[in-house]
Amino acid sequence: AYLREVPWEHVVQFHLAGHSVFETHRLDTHDHPVCDEVWQLYRLAHELSGGRSTLLEWDDHIPAFDDVRAEAMKAADVRAQADAT
Repeated sequence: AYLREVPWEHVVQFHLAGHSVFETHRLDTHDHPVCDEVWQLYRLAHELSGGRSTLLEWDDHIPAFDDVRAEAMKAADVRAQADAT
């Protein structure tokens, strides 16, 4: 419900990153792949906003280039799927 209330005209860019899970919370640590729940939210945000540029952040425990590229390409796939509906 929150995303439906965002004033999208003020949003310039989406930032996507992985997180770490702790006992009571999740912390945006930029050191894991983006989780499925975030990809779902990203797709909805893309649909509601009409699209924005996207930054994939990975600041620690950085994997091989091909793995990071695969995450970036997943963002492109999510946008393409959203645009096709």
